[in-house]
Amino acid sequence: MNRRLIYVFLCITLLSFFSCSKEYDDEITNLQSEVDKDAMYSMSAGKYAGIWLINDIKVEDVSSGVCLEPSGVKNCDMLSFGQSGFPSESVVKQLFPDTDISELSIELVSGGYIVLQRMGYSDNMIYYSSGEDYVQHQLQITDKSDHRFVLVLVYAPSETTVSLGLTSHTLSIGLVIKQIEIIDEIGNKTVRDLDSKMNLTFIGKINN
Repeated sequence: MNRRLIYVFLCITLLSFFSCSKEYDDEITNLQSEVDKDAMYSMSAGKYAGIWLINDIKVEDVSSGVCLEPSGVKNCDMLSFGQSGFPSESVVKQLFPDTDISELSIELVSGGYIVLQRMGYSDNMIYYSSGEDYVQHQLQITDKSDHRFVLVLVYAPSETTVSLGLTSHTLSIGLVIKQIEIIDEIGNKTVRDLDSKMNLTFIGKINN
């Protein structure tokens, strides 16, 4: 009887050992996978050149200043646009086809960048969502008659999509404009919901 008890005890001990070993191995494998993904990401962060589409139609704006970089916060990165990295003129022409623009500049109100949250991995891809509740671009516009106004593009954060190809070094961005704000020279603001949402898409390849 004692031998049988000893045998059962040994079996339970061995099973526990192998179970713990498997959990440990799984943790090491997952950790290594995360380290590998971060190493690949470090080679994919930087400046991207590509094309912009508005409602699936390619625009002619030069797009060479889209940057993806670490934010310093775990699982969060930053997306920023240079003056030539966003199709400002094409967006304004779509919204105000009768406005003759003489000068146009862009400013991203939320600190100069969009915060992105890493939502998951799939093979060699990272998928992001917006890490902010309110994302907007502010465009400073001067027309040919020297009238100045500010156009604020308000995005739908829940519909913001960004994906990064870690081995192909490609970046895909989807932004949806749901509302605009117009601020005149004396500070009066008009808010306007768009009749149909404007979809902005960027597809680019790393250009460090």
